[in-house]
Amino acid sequence: MNNDRDRDITGVKIFLIILTGIGILAVLFTLLIASGMLDGILPSPRDDIAATGEGHEGFEKIPRSGWFYSLSQKAAKARESESGDEKEGAEQENESGTTQEEMPHQDLIVNDKVVFIGDSRTVGMYLAVTGKVADELGGIGDYKGNIWAAKVGMGYEWMKSTGVPSVDWCITDTTAVVVTMGVNDVGGDYGAQDYIDYLNDRAAVWTSRGAYVYYVSVNPVKAPVGNVTNEKIDAWNEAIQEGLSGDITYIDTNTQLQGQFNFSDSLHYTNETNLRIYEEIRQFLDYT
Repeated sequence: MNNDRDRDITGVKIFLIILTGIGILAVLFTLLIASGMLDGILPSPRDDIAATGEGHEGFEKIPRSGWFYSLSQKAAKARESESGDEKEGAEQENESGTTQEEMPHQDLIVNDKVVFIGDSRTVGMYLAVTGKVADELGGIGDYKGNIWAAKVGMGYEWMKSTGVPSVDWCITDTTAVVVTMGVNDVGGDYGAQDYIDYLNDRAAVWTSRGAYVYYVSVNPVKAPVGNVTNEKIDAWNEAIQEGLSGDITYIDTNTQLQGQFNFSDSLHYTNETNLRIYEEIRQFLDYT
C-alpha cells in the first residue's frame, strides 16, 4: 500500500514539474516575441496583408477616392507645393500594401466638399455620377463626402424652404456650393430676378464662411415643355448672368456643351449627357 501511495505522489510531482516547465517556456516565448528577437523567424499577418490586401479580420481595403477630388484653390495650391520628401514619407507609412494611387488624396481637407442643390436634372446627374438609382433624393444624398440635395419637379419655393436649409449647416470653409436649378421656373411664377435676389443674399453669407458659390446655366430642352422654351431659357440665362453678384461664379454649360445634349425625353438627358455636364462642372471647379 505504501509503495502504491509513493508512486502516486511521485507521479503528481512529475506532472507538476512538467506543468511548471511548460509555463516557464510559455513566458520565455512571450518575452522573446515582445522583444522582437523572433522577427523574421515567425510569419507575420501583415506580410499576408501586404501580399493579398485582404483575408484578415479587421482589415479593410482603402477605397479609391473616385471622381471627386479636392476642389478648392487652397487645396490645389497645397498639391503643387507638396515636396518629394513628403511623398516619400507617405509611401513609407503605407504598410498595408495599398498603392499610393489607391490611397485617398492626402490633401483633402475635412470641409473640402461640393454641395449640389438642384431639381430632377440634378437627380439624373447624381444617378450618372454615382451609379445609384435615386428617382427623388428629396433631401441630403451623401456620396464620397459630397452632398446632393435635389428633388424632382422642384423650383424656387423648394430651394428656399427646403433645399438650401437642408445643406446650409455643412457649407463652411472651402466648400463649393453648386446651384443647378431654374428650368422649372422658366416661364413660371418665379423669375430670374427672384433667383438673383435670393442667391446673392445667400452667397454673401456662404463666402463669408470661406465657401465658393457657383450657378450653372439652365440647359436646353428638346421641345417646348409647357411654357419652357429654349428662347426663354436663353433669356433666363442672360438675366441671371448679368444679375449675379461677384460672390457667385456663373458656369455656362449651355454654351460650352452646345450640340452635345442627348435627351431621354423633352426635358431630361441621357446618363451620358448628365455625366458630360457633371464633368464640365467638375473641370471648372478644379481649374478655376
